[in-house]
Amino acid sequence: MQENRIFERRMKDILCRSMSLPDIDRQLYRKYNLTDEEISYIESTIKPME
Repeated sequence: MQENRIFERRMKDILCRSMSLPDIDRQLYRKYNLTDEEISYIESTIKPME
């Protein structure tokens, strides 16, 4: 059982690292059901990470 949990955590870490920041942003926008207007505001206001 514990081995399965460790494996799941490692896989989640790997998947998260392999995604680009724009991919993560899109997932968050979808998760929180943001409108196009809200997304535009965020993208025009928040400075991109490097």
